[in-house]
Amino acid sequence: MTVVDTTIEFGEAMLEKSEQGYFFIRTNNLLTRVNVADILWVNADGNYCYIHTLQKKHAVKISMKKLTTKLSCKYFVQIHKSYIVQLQFIEIVDTKENIVRIGETNLPLGRIYKEKLLPFLDII
Repeated sequence: MTVVDTTIEFGEAMLEKSEQGYFFIRTNNLLTRVNVADILWVNADGNYCYIHTLQKKHAVKISMKKLTTKLSCKYFVQIHKSYIVQLQFIEIVDTKENIVRIGETNLPLGRIYKEKLLPFLDII
């Protein structure tokens, strides 16, 4: 059985998807393991995506669209054209100010994405 089933190469960074719940990010000659369960959010800026985990922030040269295909839509939801969050880490959603809070960080909530986010939340 092979651990890595897909590899996408973009310049100096490489993202390898695994069926194991983790993937590796390659920067130069260093492979860093990223557990999908540890990803808090991802934000895109130009040609790069920044993967924010419990431990650190990783920069990967990949489009948001391609990275989205690597993350399960069961656990992740897009909240803005440049942001994807893991549902379990959302602490506050301010529908008036259009903000999603994860930890101490406020992330923008796009108007279009707000309607897509709300059904994922268990609202009482």
